[in-house]
Amino acid sequence: MSYYDALKDNWRAFGDIEEVAYADATGETTGVKARLIEPDQTALANVDGRAALQNDYATFVVWDATLEGKKPIGGGVITQSGGARWTIQAVAGAQWKTQWRCLCIRHVT
Repeated sequence: MSYYDALKDNWRAFGDIEEVAYADATGETTGVKARLIEPDQTALANVDGRAALQNDYATFVVWDATLEGKKPIGGGVITQSGGARWTIQAVAGAQWKTQWRCLCIRHVT
């Protein structure tokens, strides 16, 4: 068994997983498993000094196996079930690419 296969469904171990939608130029995928966490200070520093208010930024840990073959990219949008929308600023693979850590900024409506 590969590391990917061993870890691809490890989202089940977390009690704070939510289902979100991920959209980019190729369309939208719903039912994506994600976990909202506080952004890393180093990651914020990589957003070209635009870290105006820290609470406008968040990191979503998104599980690759639930993305239906998509890979999150900068400019993609994550929408939470309550309607909050977040634009991806930076993406990094984690856990043998079973997860994507997406640094996002909240849409202002």
